[in-house]
Amino acid sequence: MLGLRQIGDEDDGKYDRDSGTGYVAAFDGQYRDALAKGHGTTLCLAESTGALSPPFMATLRQCGRLSRRPGAVDLTQYGEGRASPKDFLTHHVAAISTSIQLADANTILNDAANAVTSISLGLM
Repeated sequence: MLGLRQIGDEDDGKYDRDSGTGYVAAFDGQYRDALAKGHGTTLCLAESTGALSPPFMATLRQCGRLSRRPGAVDLTQYGEGRASPKDFLTHHVAAISTSIQLADANTILNDAANAVTSISLGLM
């Protein structure tokens, strides 16, 4: 995503993760334009379990702090139930993690439906 500087020399052979030696060619990432212009980037990485990477969590924590500053306007619609999160960080982490899990569940259900259709049509 963010690109990579060259590692080693071409004569070093293929990169070996175990030893940390070898060659990997430099390549521009998908955010090369933003980086070239000096814009900061944060890779918001999440797992299919809904777990969020440390940089993603740090970004959400920073947003939460900014939402509490004097004059800040937080337009988040928090749930009204007793168990609903009332603070920025907890609400958004729960919403993001739940969305990821729901998207994965829908993908599984769609694939299952496609498989059943293929089986019933004799395509599998």
